[in-house]
Amino acid sequence: MDVRFFVAPAVTNNGLNTWKKLFVLTKDDELYCEYLEYNHPATVKKNFDYASFKSSDYSWGAGKFQHLKEFDYETAKNERLTNQKNWIDSYLIEKEII
Repeated sequence: MDVRFFVAPAVTNNGLNTWKKLFVLTKDDELYCEYLEYNHPATVKKNFDYASFKSSDYSWGAGKFQHLKEFDYETAKNERLTNQKNWIDSYLIEKEII
């Protein structure tokens, strides 16, 4: 599977709070995330080179809030999110990856 998985851990810092977010980078160079913004569904879609992307190339909150950590598919698909279903498999099905 030509897919990379990332997590942006939850952060509580100086009154700024955000829930954990999952990210997927696919071979078509799209970094994608589904999350809740004030309890309303939202998405992130950014373009990055699949092969050269490093976790440090993107972080939530203007580069200083939620930093990405790479992990495997099994961890990603089983990761629990706050007030949100895990969307990893449904996204991979939509992209015809699984």
